Amino acid sequence: HVRSRRQRQMCIRDRDKTKISGELKGNLDLTIPIMDPDKTKVDAQFDAYDTSFQFSPNHPTLMHADGKIKINEKHVEIEKINGKLLGGSATLQGGIGAKGDILHVNGKFTGQGLRDFLPLKGLHRVQGVADYATQIHFLGGDLLDVNVQSQLQGLSIDLPNGMGKSASQKTPLSVKLIA
Repeated sequence: HVRSRRQRQMCIRDRDKTKISGELKGNLDLTIPIMDPDKTKVDAQFDAYDTSFQFSPNHPTLMHADGKIKINEKHVEIEKINGKLLGGSATLQGGIGAKGDILHVNGKFTGQGLRDFLPLKGLHRVQGVADYATQIHFLGGDLLDVNVQSQLQGLSIDLPNGMGKSASQKTPLSVKLIA
């Protein structure tokens, strides 16, 4: 996989903001041809134990993550990682980075988890816990197709004049973002 110099610089800048802490155990086989470093080969497998990961300050932090990760020169394959994201439990599974990869994120988010990640005025009105399912499709280059689904059941929103939502009420939420 060959990237232009500009793409490499963007990736390096993004990685400079990535934060990871915890325990990773595994094997890394790295082959870098001196005369042609673009033909570098990577084969790695890691087990994560109580690991925290944040891709950038614009992304929520996955905390207390446990699971298996495989890495090669083209992408990252998450066999199954369980952790805490947006205040609730989450399971991640799938590929990251290569065109055609799909990362599935299923879990629960909390009102407090939303407030911790997005300190927006008015989020104090959101309370409770709701299930969600997210699919992140990697379209190639830096393009992503992100789909989020939730019934918002378990989450209440305290708004005036009957515009709120009770925790028992189902209110389908569907978000699609292509970026």
